[in-house]
Amino acid sequence: MVLHLGGAVVVPIREIVAILHAGEPGPQQPEMLARAAKGGRLVRVDEAAVKSWVLAMRENRETWYLSPISPATLMRRAQWLRRQAIEPRSVERKG
Repeated sequence: MVLHLGGAVVVPIREIVAILHAGEPGPQQPEMLARAAKGGRLVRVDEAAVKSWVLAMRENRETWYLSPISPATLMRRAQWLRRQAIEPRSVERKG
């Protein structure tokens, strides 16, 4: 399952480590984002205002995504997708 971060960007849910609010950076976040940008691991999803930072890990390599979608919305989508993957689906038979 993948989570849509905005624009044409999707990330596998299993790779997402954190979804953070972009409005209030913690003391280390600007440094981490600067390192990611320098290493080519910073992806601006859309030109719209950034509302969330999404940290993803693939093969022990971190990538930061700057998303125009609020962290609350991304979390709701991720939780919904996880529930869909876990819960059995009822199938109605036509007949």
